[in-house]
Amino acid sequence: MGNMKILRLAMLGFGNAGRAFARLLTEKQSEIADKYGYEVKIIAITTKSRGSLYDAQGIDLLQALEEVENSGCFDPGGKSYSRMSSMDAATALDYDVLMELTPLNIFSGQPAIDHINAALDRGRHVITANKGPIAWAYEALRKKAEEKGVHFCFETT
Repeated sequence: MGNMKILRLAMLGFGNAGRAFARLLTEKQSEIADKYGYEVKIIAITTKSRGSLYDAQGIDLLQALEEVENSGCFDPGGKSYSRMSSMDAATALDYDVLMELTPLNIFSGQPAIDHINAALDRGRHVITANKGPIAWAYEALRKKAEEKGVHFCFETT
């Protein structure tokens, strides 16, 4: 892994889409490395009700999945356990890509819009599975991403 580039992801939300992505990433990690020369590391997972995880070296995804599936939350005694909010993660952590996967608020698109804006303001790429920001603020978010020279992706199928 000498020339391996590292891609650091921060995941906001760990519901069905987030957990499915985490499973897929663990299965495809070596394929991604071979094909694209990247090691993908999830450095943060934030949730409102399950606690949050942060590890600059990369979270153990299999352990995170196991904890959530067995007890419904992350192990509060675990070394990466944190009470970090999604907004704190979006504004303060050192990631390359923000994944906005928080529950949909159909009436406002918030707080997802604020999370996405925070990442774009910092010149970070964003992927969202959240329809709220697309419905409520797509044009502004797309324009900001363009101005900052980053990708704003929102297809999750």
